[in-house]
Amino acid sequence: MKAHEGIIDKKCFRKLVKAQQHIHSNFLESNAIDKAAKYSGLSRFYFSRTYKLVFEETPFQSAIKLKMLFARLLLTKLDLEISEVAELLNYPDPFSFSKAFKLYNKITPSQFRDLIKGGKKQPLSLQVNSDQGNSILFENLPVSSISREKKMTRTV
Repeated sequence: MKAHEGIIDKKCFRKLVKAQQHIHSNFLESNAIDKAAKYSGLSRFYFSRTYKLVFEETPFQSAIKLKMLFARLLLTKLDLEISEVAELLNYPDPFSFSKAFKLYNKITPSQFRDLIKGGKKQPLSLQVNSDQGNSILFENLPVSSISREKKMTRTV
């Protein structure tokens, strides 16, 4: 039995699930959390509070977790510079991205890439299962075409 059962009603729970889906679909947008709160029809404060109660993490933590999983995927599967990954993830600069990556993963993006460097490149897809049983599939992402365009412009 979840901690939220009996505390919030089913209607509110459904709104939170839809908001979580919005965050999962739009985590690269800087205003994804504000849009999710607005989309849920709940006040920003009540949204954040009940979101944490239901999903056992704040909306911000959800978005950061997805960004960091996506960053690891990009660093594993594509030959992108750290600055390019930072740009794709909407960080203002590579330093901010590296700092956030290290805070979350306990190693720098360069160290992470060095750890997986010997691995074989595979198609750009990853399925992530959260603690709450939700599944997020990163597959056929538009980033692969963006990175190819950048590579072509660099080599021409």
